[in-house]
Amino acid sequence: MGKAKIDKELTERQRNRRARILETARSLLTERGYDALTMRDLAAESEVALKTLYRIYGDKDALLRTAIQEQYRVEYETLDEDDQHFGLDRVFFIAEAMSARVLDEASYIKALARMTSSEAILDPLRELRTTTYARGLDQMGTQGALEEFVDTRFLASLLGLHISALFRLWANGGLESHELVDRVRLEIACVLSPFATGASSERLRELSKRIHDKIAEQRLSLTAKS
Repeated sequence: MGKAKIDKELTERQRNRRARILETARSLLTERGYDALTMRDLAAESEVALKTLYRIYGDKDALLRTAIQEQYRVEYETLDEDDQHFGLDRVFFIAEAMSARVLDEASYIKALARMTSSEAILDPLRELRTTTYARGLDQMGTQGALEEFVDTRFLASLLGLHISALFRLWANGGLESHELVDRVRLEIACVLSPFATGASSERLRELSKRIHDKIAEQRLSLTAKS
């Protein structure tokens, strides 16, 4: 049964209760972390009976998966509605908006890091992410900015996986916060450059060179300080 049909069958009171539960789950996950969070905590803070949580969601992982998926669904759908950016600009806009969100909500994102390796969470998010990036790539194809043979949906999926891997690397301490946005931009350039044509190809090459030069300068600076 699809989400829209389920929502239609719920009363307003039930929808509000579920929204409150999911918001509480995201808040407590940020505050306490995955391991310390219990269904009893979620029930108490959501002001619902413990048995109600188990009846609706089954267990803690299922509840948190729903909370995470619903949040990302809203965020990607909001980005997908943007009509101010087109083609390659749209691809960068989406990636940079998600990067800014990651940095703004660092505690929450880091609390998600150990959960989001689960296929049950990742599969729905991949579909949302792919659809959002694919629109920008489709626009690039219409502009003649991509090679004609490119499967834009496959390329959007590949791009999303690369960017998601960077977010996870950052969340696990493998990347500094000040490096994240540039690394995301560089990843876009590396993934798209082999398939881009004309001005878009030149733009991606120049961007890649600028970021590589910047990273090299930062490393030299760090070496000098040490």
